[in-house]
Amino acid sequence: MKKILTLFLSLLTLASFAQDKTLMYFITVQNVKTSTNVEGATVVFENTVDKQKVEGTTSAEGLVNISLVQGQKYDAVVSKDGHDYSMGAIDVPVGNYAGMKITFPVSLYSNLLNYHVEVTNFEGVPEPNAKLVYTHSTTNDKLEAVTNAEGKVEVSLKKGEIYQLSIHQHDTVFAYPAKQVPLTEHSGVSVKYSIKMKFKEIFLLDIHFKSNDYQLSAKDKQSLNKFVKQLKTNPTMVVELAAHTDNVGNDDANMTLSQNRANSVKKYLISQGIEAKRLVAKGYGEKAPVVSNSTEKGRAQNRRTEVRIISN
Repeated sequence: MKKILTLFLSLLTLASFAQDKTLMYFITVQNVKTSTNVEGATVVFENTVDKQKVEGTTSAEGLVNISLVQGQKYDAVVSKDGHDYSMGAIDVPVGNYAGMKITFPVSLYSNLLNYHVEVTNFEGVPEPNAKLVYTHSTTNDKLEAVTNAEGKVEVSLKKGEIYQLSIHQHDTVFAYPAKQVPLTEHSGVSVKYSIKMKFKEIFLLDIHFKSNDYQLSAKDKQSLNKFVKQLKTNPTMVVELAAHTDNVGNDDANMTLSQNRANSVKKYLISQGIEAKRLVAKGYGEKAPVVSNSTEKGRAQNRRTEVRIISN
């Protein structure tokens, strides 16, 4: 009786061993877009019956070895950069196999979307030094970026997440509705925001540049000295120096000319002791006429330099 029991237990042990015999899978994860192997991808096999999971992470060569129980069926999923890719079901064969080689093709793309952002005013003139603040709707984490001299900046946001954008320019905040970053295979998109500053006051400077020139005359400087006194009397005043041209000549050349004129005024004011941070020089070219350019009188009115008080 004892021998029979021992034999029965041995048979159970052998049966259990046979049932739990594993097969090694040598797995390669490959990006079908680039035909390159993928490092750091997580490969998960889930048993379709008991839901037990076996997983591993690909090496720098895009390889991972995983042992699966023979005779069992598994669902395979590859995960990378927050995206899951179903590889379908696998039936593990029973037999004396040295191993199985499998390549999992995945269409990987970055989980970040690059936004090429441009900020201008309503006349299409770039807004340099505008601060963009993206606030995550759940974590409240903030990502900040500042536009360059051309009013442009690039930011990377996580796909599928929701952010609210606010643009800060001088003392004004422009808030935009929360939006979800699209789940797209594209790596980048271009967006443009137009903001309209509210100035406390606008008045003309009594300065007159020669045609196609941006040098200040002695008379112009004498006129600007009056404005210098105003700025020194109001030490917290921040202003925009807005230079405009008529529509004679090339649009791009007029934009450059007006910017140079605004810069000349700013440079002179700084030389007279006004802090640069209180002065914003901006050329509008021919984009913001106050009257029609159809007559010489009208064109003369459009050739002007304004002071726009941002804060005082």
